[in-house]
Amino acid sequence: MIKNNRYEWQNIAKSDLIQYQAGKIIFLRDIYKQWYVTGINSNINSITKLIHFLYNRTRGYEIITVGNSAGGYMATLCGTLLSAKLIFNFSGQYVLNIGKLNDEYYYLKKYEKNPFYAQYFDIRPFIMSNPNSPIMYFFPSKSNQDQEQYNLIKGLENIFSFSFNQNTHGSSMYGRDMPCVIGTELNILKMLYDIFADKIINPDLFSLNLYWLHTLEYFKFKKLLQSHFQFS
Repeated sequence: MIKNNRYEWQNIAKSDLIQYQAGKIIFLRDIYKQWYVTGINSNINSITKLIHFLYNRTRGYEIITVGNSAGGYMATLCGTLLSAKLIFNFSGQYVLNIGKLNDEYYYLKKYEKNPFYAQYFDIRPFIMSNPNSPIMYFFPSKSNQDQEQYNLIKGLENIFSFSFNQNTHGSSMYGRDMPCVIGTELNILKMLYDIFADKIINPDLFSLNLYWLHTLEYFKFKKLLQSHFQFS
């Protein structure tokens, strides 16, 4: 674990766009891979303590949270509770104590009747209590576990769902598009959502529309600058 110490989002975070926009980047990892039920280390050993830790480390910043699978679950929960500006959830879960999840994972089973831990096993009430943090949710439409989770949150107003023509849990857009998506303003993300709402998305088509919208915004901004400063 020490020799192979790594965080999944480090390479994407090296993107020039993200480095330019971010005042601080915090990486988190649950070494047990069980939805952070026991936190991230021996001191921050619960989700409640982890949220307090992040609150103190992000005070005064606009917050954007990002995660995949269990990380997507945690990005959604923490982003909601910390009133994040934007939340990016890639194949993250919303309800843990259902079906195979509850049966196969030790800590979910161990703490299912302990209210201190189990309060976070269904995060939909937290999402509904803070509709001002928009959640961009990307998931593979042909993955049964992702489809099961999607069906649990359909209709929640602050979740913008992008359903990709993929069959592997954790797969959605191309990795090369992720830095651009994470660095995109909410108005463009909502334009993307309007294009693809209720559709099964081809990753190539998503790429084209993403860069087309960015180009369009660039030229609109350039035209505004030219008219304001009378540039030729």
